[in-house]
Amino acid sequence: MKIKCSKILQYGALEIVAIYFSLLMVMSLLTGNLVYRRSQSLLAAAIIVVLTSHLYSDRRKYFITWGALGTLLASVLYIYYNLNDSSQVYLAIKYLSFSLNESCLIILTVSMLWQRTKKFILVLLLILALIIPIVFWGYYLSMDAWFASDTLLAVMQTNLGESKEYLSDYFTVSGMAAIIFIVIVAGIVWRNMQSVLLVKEKKHFTAFISLALLVSATACYKTRDNLILNTGWKAKENLQKYADFQKMQAQRKSIVRLNLQENGKQQGVFVLVIGESQSKDHMSAYGYDKKTTPWLGEAFKQDNFIKFTNAYSCHTHTIPVLTYALTAKNQYNELQLENAVSLLEVAEAAGYETAWLSNQIKYSAWDTPITVIASEANQQDWINHNIGETTVSNAYDLKLLDSLKSLKLTDKMLIVIHLMGNHGSYRERYPRDFAVFSDMSSEVGSYDNSILYNDYVVSKIYEYVRSLPEFNCMIYFADHADAVEEKLGHDASKFVWPMTHIPMYIGFSERFRQKDAAMVNILRNSQDKVFTNDLIFNIMLGLMNIKIPDIYEQENDITSTYYNSDIQRFKTLYGQRFVREDLQ
Repeated sequence: MKIKCSKILQYGALEIVAIYFSLLMVMSLLTGNLVYRRSQSLLAAAIIVVLTSHLYSDRRKYFITWGALGTLLASVLYIYYNLNDSSQVYLAIKYLSFSLNESCLIILTVSMLWQRTKKFILVLLLILALIIPIVFWGYYLSMDAWFASDTLLAVMQTNLGESKEYLSDYFTVSGMAAIIFIVIVAGIVWRNMQSVLLVKEKKHFTAFISLALLVSATACYKTRDNLILNTGWKAKENLQKYADFQKMQAQRKSIVRLNLQENGKQQGVFVLVIGESQSKDHMSAYGYDKKTTPWLGEAFKQDNFIKFTNAYSCHTHTIPVLTYALTAKNQYNELQLENAVSLLEVAEAAGYETAWLSNQIKYSAWDTPITVIASEANQQDWINHNIGETTVSNAYDLKLLDSLKSLKLTDKMLIVIHLMGNHGSYRERYPRDFAVFSDMSSEVGSYDNSILYNDYVVSKIYEYVRSLPEFNCMIYFADHADAVEEKLGHDASKFVWPMTHIPMYIGFSERFRQKDAAMVNILRNSQDKVFTNDLIFNIMLGLMNIKIPDIYEQENDITSTYYNSDIQRFKTLYGQRFVREDLQ
C-alpha cells in the first residue's frame, strides 16, 4: 500500500512539473521571452488540476477536457501579444492561471450537479465562460484590434440599435466564423464533460470534492486581477466615476455660486454646436479634394470667421470627449471628474438662460455625464425619441432648426446643439438629395455625403442665429473624427491619428467682433496653434467673460494671451498619446 501511494506521489509530482513547464513554455512563446518570474499561480494551477484529476475514473479524459476548455479560454492571450509588445507579462500569466482554474471549476461543477439540476443551468454556466473568447476573437478578426476597456465602455453606454449598425458596418465573415468555431469546440468539450465521471465510491468523497471546489474557486478569485478581466474592471471604474459625477451635482453648483466673480454686463446669445464623428480630412474647407463643405469654404473667406487648423480630439469616443469638453476636467489638470463643474452649471450661475437641443439618443435620464449636463438646461428638446432602441433618427439633423426656432429667447443665453452628424452608419445620416458622391466607394462616398449634408445643416443654423438681435458667436467643434479611409471608425483600441483630426471654427457677429476686438484678434493669431477639445470649457468661459477662481484656467483658454501653446504638452486618448507624434 505504501509503495502504491509512493508511486502515485511520484507520478503526481512529475505530472505537476510537466504541466507547469508546459505552461511556462506557452507564455515564453507568446511573449518572446523566457518567463519564470512571478509564475507561482501557474504552479498552483498545475497542482490543483493534478490533484483534482484523482476524483475521476478516467483521468486521461479529464485532462483532455480540462486542456481543451482551458486552451479555448486562454486563447485570447494570442490576440494580445500578436497586436502588442511583450508588456504586462505578469497580468497575462495571471489570466492564464485564471483560465485553467476556471476550467477546473466548471468541470467539477458540471460533474457534481449533472444529476441534481436542470441541464440548461449548466449550459448557461459554460456560455458565460465562453463570452470572453467569443467577444475577443470575433472583435479581433473583424477589426484586427484588441477589445480594450475603452471599447467595452462604449458598448456599455450604447444601445442595441447602435450595436446593430456598428456590426453591420464592421463585422466580418471571419469574425462570425471565429464565433461559430468556438461554439463547435465548446460543443465537443461539453459532450466530453458529460462523460467524465467522478469516482463517488471513494472514501471521504464529499469532503474531497468540496475541498476541490473551494480550492479552485479560491484560485480563480486570487487571479481575478488579470490582463482580460481588468478590461471590465477599468470600464466599471469609469462608469462609477460617471455615477459620482451625478451625485456631486448639487455640491458643484453650490461651489460655482460661491466662487463666481461678476462677469460684467456681458449679454448676448452664444451658440455651441457639437458635431459627431466629423473628420476635417474629408472637408473641402480644410483642403479635401471633393467639394463636401461649400458653405463653410465661403464662410472662411469672411472676416467674422476663424478656422482652427490644428484642433484635435482628446479621445476617440463621444462620452470620454464630451465629459471633458463640457466640464472643467481636462487632460492637463488633476481635477477629479465628480468635482468638475459643467459648462451649463457655470452658465446658469452667471445668469445665462441655457438650452440643449439634440438629435442624439437620450438613453435614459441619467445614463452618462452628458445627460446629467444636459439635464441642467432650462430648455431641452431631444428630437430622437428612439430611446434604447435604435440610432436611426426620427429626423435628420435639419429638424433641429425647428427646435432652435421654438426656443424662448432671452438677451443672455447659451444654446448647445448636439448633432447626429456623421455617426455611422453614414448612409443613415442624410436624405437622398445629398447622395452626390456616387463615384466613390460605398463607405467613403456615404461619409462624404454625410459631410455635405452636415455643411448644409450648420449653414442653416448659422443663418438663423446670426439674425438674432443679441447674437454674439457660434462655436463649432466635432467630438472626434472617423478613420474612414482605413475603415476603422473611431475605435480607440485601433487608434490612428485621423480619428482625432477634427474641425473647429468660430463665427462672430459684427457687433461682437468690434466690441471684443482684442479677443477676436487673439483668436485669429492663434488659429494655427494646437488645441485639444477638452479645453472647450475654458474657451467658452473666456468668450462669455465668466471668471471663477481655481476653475477657469487661462493657460488652457485659447482666447487668452496666457494660453500655453507648447506642442510638447498636448495629448489625446486621455494622455496615452502625444499630439507631437502626428505633427512630426
